[in-house]
Amino acid sequence: MQQQNFKNHSRLVPVYHYVLFTVLLATLVLTIINVVENYRQGNNLMQSIILLLMTASFTIVFLIVRQFPLKA
Repeated sequence: MQQQNFKNHSRLVPVYHYVLFTVLLATLVLTIINVVENYRQGNNLMQSIILLLMTASFTIVFLIVRQFPLKA
């Protein structure tokens, strides 16, 4: 059996790598804009910060999920 490594075991999934990454990046940018706007206006700042933390968490999970198989 051939030993697995990055060269012979890598796979590009377009929906995961392109679509989900683009959606997460756009969501992260929009939530940062939302926090700044709500900070300026003084409206719903706590909700904006919670949304930003959730989006940042999802983005971090997206990035590390692809790194774990490479370290195995």
